Amino acid sequence: MLPRLAIYLFAPLASASLVQLPQWPQRRLSPAGRLGLRPLPAAPRGSGQVQMVFDRFDRDAMRLVMDAQVEARKLGGSAVGTEHLLLAGTMQADAIQQALDRAGVKASGVRDAIRGPGGGSIPSLDGLFGLKAKDELLPFSKDTERCFRTTLIRSGEEHDWALIGSKDLILSVLRDEEVDAGALQLLTKMGLDRQSVLEEVEAGERELVGAGGASSGKNTTLSQCSVDLTRKARNGQLDPMVGRTAEVRRCMQILVRRRKNNPVLIGDPGVGKTAIAEGLAQAIVEETVPEKLKGKRVLALELGLLVADTKYRGQFEQRLKEVVEEVTASKDTILFIDELHTLVGAGAAEGAIDAANLLKPALARGELQCIGATTVAEYRKYIEKDAALERRFQPVRVEEPTIAQTLEILSGLKAMYSKHHGVSYSEDALVAAAKLAVRYIPDRFLPDKAIDLIDEAGALVQIAAFESTSRAKATPEVGVNDIAAVVAQWTGIPVSKLDGDESRRMLNLEQQLHERVIGQDGAISAISRALRRARVGLRSPRRPVASLVFSGPTGVGKTELAKAVADVYYGSEQAMVRIDMSEYMESHSVSRLTGPPPGYVGYEAGGQLSEAVRRNPHTVVLLDEIEKAHPDVFNILLQVLEDGRLTDNKGRTVDFTNAMLILTSNVGSRTILSMAQARSSQQVADVDDEAYIEMRSAVKRELLQRFRPEFLNRLDEIIVFAALKRHEVMQVAELMLTELTARCAENGYTIQLTPALKEVVVENGFSPTYGARPLRRAMQRLCEDAIAEAILDSFVFEGEVLTMDASAKGGVLLKNKRGKTREHTPPAGQGIEDDMVAPAANGEALPQYDMGLQPLTRPIV
Repeated sequence: MLPRLAIYLFAPLASASLVQLPQWPQRRLSPAGRLGLRPLPAAPRGSGQVQMVFDRFDRDAMRLVMDAQVEARKLGGSAVGTEHLLLAGTMQADAIQQALDRAGVKASGVRDAIRGPGGGSIPSLDGLFGLKAKDELLPFSKDTERCFRTTLIRSGEEHDWALIGSKDLILSVLRDEEVDAGALQLLTKMGLDRQSVLEEVEAGERELVGAGGASSGKNTTLSQCSVDLTRKARNGQLDPMVGRTAEVRRCMQILVRRRKNNPVLIGDPGVGKTAIAEGLAQAIVEETVPEKLKGKRVLALELGLLVADTKYRGQFEQRLKEVVEEVTASKDTILFIDELHTLVGAGAAEGAIDAANLLKPALARGELQCIGATTVAEYRKYIEKDAALERRFQPVRVEEPTIAQTLEILSGLKAMYSKHHGVSYSEDALVAAAKLAVRYIPDRFLPDKAIDLIDEAGALVQIAAFESTSRAKATPEVGVNDIAAVVAQWTGIPVSKLDGDESRRMLNLEQQLHERVIGQDGAISAISRALRRARVGLRSPRRPVASLVFSGPTGVGKTELAKAVADVYYGSEQAMVRIDMSEYMESHSVSRLTGPPPGYVGYEAGGQLSEAVRRNPHTVVLLDEIEKAHPDVFNILLQVLEDGRLTDNKGRTVDFTNAMLILTSNVGSRTILSMAQARSSQQVADVDDEAYIEMRSAVKRELLQRFRPEFLNRLDEIIVFAALKRHEVMQVAELMLTELTARCAENGYTIQLTPALKEVVVENGFSPTYGARPLRRAMQRLCEDAIAEAILDSFVFEGEVLTMDASAKGGVLLKNKRGKTREHTPPAGQGIEDDMVAPAANGEALPQYDMGLQPLTRPIV
């Protein structure tokens, strides 16, 4: 169909009355040929060898001629005149249309002059393909033939037989001064001067974004390294800009200056700097700009493409020089350079200058208009250092929008994202996106992070609808829970609304924590209350989830409780940052928390505390044995405890508002033990509630003596751990023995323990002074050693049951399934606690140990 249609369309060109041309040089297949248009048969004898004119046309010239043919036929004309070519030119979405528009040849005016009011738009190439071969197609008028003849001759004489573009045809139409030229009569009717229109279009020859490139048929440097934002705006390819009226107005004010008319947009990443440049392009297309900016083009320069493949010295400078010459000659181009700081040093090599220095002269004279965009940090680092470059730009501050302004932006973009994902967005979802982004994504900026939330939530709902078995026809809606689900995926923080199962789990936190930590009801209750406040959103959003101090003797479960919280509430024991504060006893080691200053080893690695929380903000931060840290550490912790934030060595703010801070300390352990020993008629484990309250008050007084008031005053609660009672030690022993049997089962051995053996383990491991740790050592000596010897001696085989009971001598009696028995008696005096004595209550020197340590000369606290 298409080749035959082309023959009908261009049959008039085969007439001998057009022009006889010499043999054309052999060339590769032209765009016309690639369209499927083949040359016409040879002309009749006697007419000479006439080559097909359209074989020299590129794709856009072919489209122009086809559109002119369709328009002439719709208007009922007898031939295709130059006025129809001009009409088709005003409808092209390229540089031709832009140049004609600037000259006053607007589509609406031409439509009124030729077609009359109410005419429809020119159909596309597909519309022409809908014509049938039997339909009569119009010949070309004499002025159109004259236009083709002139264009062909100029192509051979001036452009070395380059392909003919649509702009070449329009220039030939406007250069025709014959009185019978339809285009001339049209311009006269519209009250326009032909010569003025011609000069405007000729000046636009340097316009580089036309579909066929420049009239020479080659793409120029600027067209290869830039994107026309005004064209995208005209074609509806840019997102609408909402708000930012003041910033756009400020840019316009700078652009209409006579000298140094180059604004630079300075703001944090994601606040909308690029959107402001796109909004300016949209305003130019809508002609809602000052007169001096009407008809301007905004080209986004891709500096990476400009530098690419510049292997030899001078190539980059030549490319940039061509770009500057093209922009200054066009008089209507505004360059937009995103990441402006990349100009400094771009293309620089030994003996060469960088892009910034190449642009300085044109920027200062006002010949080159440029809009830059960069972040605050990079502007200070690169632009401010070069005073000569800085003075050529006028800064425009772009601040982060508020939540209300972000909501307006999301409302303006909602339609585009709804269309893209095939979903709808509720108003509550937009509000949740703005608020949750601020609260849970502090390291990014509005509106970018909120836009990303609604984008990914739309993708989430779209995929869920696709995977749904119901395949409902109703448009799925993005709700608050979908936004919360995306936030949870990004941060690991549970922010969705509580369901029934989770509500019950939060109410039973104490029971879950007691499964791992025996006793310490006060500590577990305080932590559970803090977690419930945080989960329902009642806690302060500017403070950590909880800031707690665990004080008490060693081995009573302080560290174990922190691990249990990480496991039960945060999902895993790995969700805990544990820092041993004994590593920060020296003043120079304090910087390791936030990172060494610039110039020191480890600067790029960041701080041990700040980097861990920055990467995982939903965590438990355990600062173990805080009393051993250097006093300067507490200065760093003050802002964390009060404001939930910490600034690292690179100036980044680390958010602690979703972290729980637990500080363990042995301060007060002497007080706890001394008060218990003073009650000679009672064991330490048998103190009543009144005695515990008295003990807690004494420990807090000791903490006040050890730590500064401003530090203690920022803590949510000081929790004093009491020494373990005997029945609590028995429960700890059961937990440890259960873990032992589970490890044996993993290796294929079934272990059965009698209650009598548990009593023996507790009897050998119970120590009010040292808590539950001696219990672990007793279990190792009594149980683990006996099982290991039984396995190595083949007393028990894999898959068999081994029964363990207490012996009459206080050891362990083992019995296998074959009825054989053996006794294991641990060596006497092998436990560490056998050589330990309780610390003196008055803080005097500790006794000397067998391991050769000398007695301390000062109290440990």
